[in-house]
Amino acid sequence: MSPKLKTIDSTLLDKAICFAANAHHNVVRKGTKLPYIVHPMEVWQILRNNNCSATVQIAGLLHDIGRFEQVRIYNTFVDKDSIDHGHLSVEVLFNDGHLKDFVEEISQREAQILRDAIWNHSNYRLP
Repeated sequence: MSPKLKTIDSTLLDKAICFAANAHHNVVRKGTKLPYIVHPMEVWQILRNNNCSATVQIAGLLHDIGRFEQVRIYNTFVDKDSIDHGHLSVEVLFNDGHLKDFVEEISQREAQILRDAIWNHSNYRLP
């Protein structure tokens, strides 16, 4: 018998998926023909299957949201030619407060863990 998966308020999940899909609209994954939104959805599915909290699942879904700002500001997805997209994702989700648009509550500790994970997720080596 498999464990019961944590569920997310479908309204908040739908809102987060729409936000991510709109941010990555008409963008494909590098080297593929897949829409970019496939990657955040795969990350969300991994977190869901591992029974992570709703907050972690939504943060995983939105972890690359800085890509939108990266393209808007620098007209590229290439971090070395612009700015680290993980840092931009932290700015959008935490500094600009957009994560709170999708989660009902988050502890200071969980917020710091998620902030660090998103900030460093594209690093070749972790600090």
